[in-house]
Amino acid sequence: MQLQQKHIDALDKAEHLMLRVNYCPYLDLKDLLAQNTTHARQQFRKLFASYYSLNAGGLTDEFKDKYFQILHGGRVFKSGQPRYKTIIIRLNKFKRRKGDYALPLSFVSKLVAVHDETCPIYDRYVLEFFAERVPGADKPRNVRIDWFLKFIAQIKSDYQSWAKVKAVQAILTRLKTRDPQLAKCDAVRLIDFLVWNAGNHQLLK
Repeated sequence: MQLQQKHIDALDKAEHLMLRVNYCPYLDLKDLLAQNTTHARQQFRKLFASYYSLNAGGLTDEFKDKYFQILHGGRVFKSGQPRYKTIIIRLNKFKRRKGDYALPLSFVSKLVAVHDETCPIYDRYVLEFFAERVPGADKPRNVRIDWFLKFIAQIKSDYQSWAKVKAVQAILTRLKTRDPQLAKCDAVRLIDFLVWNAGNHQLLK
């Protein structure tokens, strides 16, 4: 997507509106993931589910158990590339509480992103920021997954390009001064925070 002034303005406002609660849980998740102990994994699961609204998606405990099994011990990458499609299909086998099946595109993006900060997060706020529309549930599964794979690749490419724009660099520099750990985060993750906040505050409307 071509970065326009309205997008830069939204990112700028999003940084000013950013609260510690918007990013500190993520920094805690990084620390917990690195510890790799039973206690740390229990704490990680609780915090991850809360921060990324895993408990609000009508997901079953069976789904969540498989989700965190993949996150902690599954093969999330192959030859350095995220195995988005494989993970989506594996998790799509589990019904939600209301008895239907849903493609967990956003949740899978978060599963991958917690391992690799160059991998962006996909959610409704990202869709709004990019003015993108997801294929309807009436479309074949492969069509919807292929759309997601192209879109997530586009997001990554765009974020990496935007990070080279001087106006965006200035915004990222301000964000990095908030916390030494933020200064270590990849630009893709920092822009994730900004896009989410821009969507949360409806800054493009």
